[in-house]
Amino acid sequence: SILLKYEEWKRMNHKMDFDDILTEAHELLMMNPNLLQTLQHRFRYVMVDEFQDTNLVQYELIKLIAAHGNLFVVGDDDQTIYSFNGARNEFILDFDEEFPDAKVVTLQENYRSDASIIGLGNEVIGRNGQRRDKTLIATKPEAEKPLYSRPSTVDEEAQWIAEEIRRLVESGYQYQDVTILHRTMSSGRAVFEELLLKEIPFTPYNQKDSLFYDNWMVKPVVDHLRLAIVPRNFSAMESILPTLFINKERGMTQIRQGETKEQSPNPLLHVTKIPGLKPFQVKSINDRISFLKMIRDHAPQQAIKRIRRDFYHRYMDAKESNIVTEQKEMIKEMLDELEGSAKRFETIASFIAFIDEMKKKYEEVYSDQHRHSDSVSLMTIHRSKGLEFPVVFLIGAIEGNLPHSSALKADHLEDKVLKDVKKSEKLEKAIEEERRLAYVAITRAKERLYISSPAYYQGETRPCSRFISDIFKTEPVKAPVKKPKADSVYISIDAWICTQPRCIAWQRIAPGESASTKECPICMGDMKPGRKEVTI
Repeated sequence: SILLKYEEWKRMNHKMDFDDILTEAHELLMMNPNLLQTLQHRFRYVMVDEFQDTNLVQYELIKLIAAHGNLFVVGDDDQTIYSFNGARNEFILDFDEEFPDAKVVTLQENYRSDASIIGLGNEVIGRNGQRRDKTLIATKPEAEKPLYSRPSTVDEEAQWIAEEIRRLVESGYQYQDVTILHRTMSSGRAVFEELLLKEIPFTPYNQKDSLFYDNWMVKPVVDHLRLAIVPRNFSAMESILPTLFINKERGMTQIRQGETKEQSPNPLLHVTKIPGLKPFQVKSINDRISFLKMIRDHAPQQAIKRIRRDFYHRYMDAKESNIVTEQKEMIKEMLDELEGSAKRFETIASFIAFIDEMKKKYEEVYSDQHRHSDSVSLMTIHRSKGLEFPVVFLIGAIEGNLPHSSALKADHLEDKVLKDVKKSEKLEKAIEEERRLAYVAITRAKERLYISSPAYYQGETRPCSRFISDIFKTEPVKAPVKKPKADSVYISIDAWICTQPRCIAWQRIAPGESASTKECPICMGDMKPGRKEVTI
């Protein structure tokens, strides 16, 4: 009913959202042949980049506009990782069946990573069944082999990474050369905190809008802990009202009015005076007040367990319903991570003090509008596609995280949507997409790659990710390095060559160019005239 009201509101107010642009355009072209023909004549040649991210409506629009057959698409089926946005790798796999006259060109040369990193990527992705057969060839020789770590916990993992980043910077790398890739927001919690504590500059691309402890799934639990030790914390009080099924505004109005008449050591009592409350609602509020008093002296992890068990699961509908969903898996994962964080502290007060310290440091990071651009990147694997870094840390390479629990349970999740897939095939499809995620993460690295698998994660022992452990069962290989053909002929030409040590850009000097310097189009550094050997 909410969806229908939303659609009606858009029509009444002449509004469109993003998917409307696609669906309305498709409907318009289907119902208006003259317009379609005009577009086909106007756009005689159509090229689509990042074709692996195409969804069904986009593909149908492409086929309508490019019905003349002049269609050129570029993509990598091994990097189809956005199925939650409707992307389907079948569009690449079946392209030459859809267009029988199409010529398929496989670009196997990789100019980014060295041979050992490419070899690892080949080993990982080669175990997928639904893919085009190809093996990447490295143009760079083998340098540093990928390194693997098996820390005891995520906090030990984070400490190791922070120390290694320090060593890398001391050896000549810059912070901006390094990225840390994590599968989900919760799996980046520990390293996020360690970078803050060690004052290593970093940019958290996926956590800009909220600290882990301020996430909508986590914050009400943290605020119950705050109220347990400070019953007059009005901000926390407002946060927990929905868990009592009390409207925030109505509840806070009642509390403020009650405080005006008589201050209470426990202002939550004022909520019981809201007119029209049923007896069971009054009892629920009184029970919650008693509960908060009871957990005051609990260890924070134990208090969180009680909050989840006694009422929070019921509030989040993660316990009462028999339907298993991806949404509930995410809620469970976030709360498990909260417990894992709390386990380090003996008292609720010390845990809350730590959270407040993190919040303060976090706000300092984002209040500094002129913070140095030389910073470590912290992002999810999904966010990293298309990017590259000299150094990559892939963290949390364990079962239940990569592959993610939502993939391991795909055949049981009601909201795990995989188009045109039988229920029996959902698990296989989901695992293959997770393997593509691992492949994308590995191939972001240019020079150094670190992979770590914490042995203990979110309250339980976890085995190493199958995507990594499968490789250790056989002798690792490095990718073949592309070498010039024996009959290649070299000539020396005049060229602009970038002077920056980490930039390999060069350009042929055009006839008539006489300047002594020019700006590099890649790194914006200085380019100087020189000589470059090329093959013909």
